[in-house]
Amino acid sequence: MFPVTPAAEAALAVATRFCSPALVNHSVRSYLWGARYGTAHGIAFDEAHLLQVATSWEVVGPRPREFPPDARAQVLARYPRLGFGTEFVACFEDQARRKPGSAAAASVRKNVAGRIAANPLEGRPPTP
Repeated sequence: MFPVTPAAEAALAVATRFCSPALVNHSVRSYLWGARYGTAHGIAFDEAHLLQVATSWEVVGPRPREFPPDARAQVLARYPRLGFGTEFVACFEDQARRKPGSAAAASVRKNVAGRIAANPLEGRPPTP
């Protein structure tokens, strides 16, 4: 369900060149989660709500009932996390040290690392 357009292909090429594999896979998974959620709820693909739902699910794991185990297993098999949670926490902690008043610092103080570790996607991939 990933779009096959010149713009999408160019964006993926740039991301692949400049981002870690974990971040590239996170970006693709976020699109796929958002597309699935939007389709299930009749929401247009250009709504910011889809990005919020998808990235929240992808990072800290709310709404697990929206993403059944078979869908999770399929997406994670094709686009594994590759240590995304650890990498994401390290980025937040780095920014929190440099910018103590930032949103990242507030998230670190509110245990973002624990929430990420508890994400159902961080554990073993579910079996369909």
